[in-house]
Amino acid sequence: MSFGNWFWTVFVIFFVFVPLLMFWGFILFDIFRRTDMTGGQKVLWIIALFLLPYLGALMYMLVRPPSPHAEPYYGSPPPYPGGGIAG
Repeated sequence: MSFGNWFWTVFVIFFVFVPLLMFWGFILFDIFRRTDMTGGQKVLWIIALFLLPYLGALMYMLVRPPSPHAEPYYGSPPPYPGGGIAG
């Protein structure tokens, strides 16, 4: 195996395949931890993810509702009550 073939094989594995596995793992973890989805919805998403890996993952990320446990973001935190440097 030449250096060029070895380089591109390693490149594809580490910069394409590993991030995709991490992305799919995140989606599976998100599906299993959600409490706002029924068991049937979870099963359907997992089937879609395994039958259509790329399209299923993209569809899930586009149509999934925000997590019910996420706190809303209202901007920067309020200033320190003393008005100055904490001390």
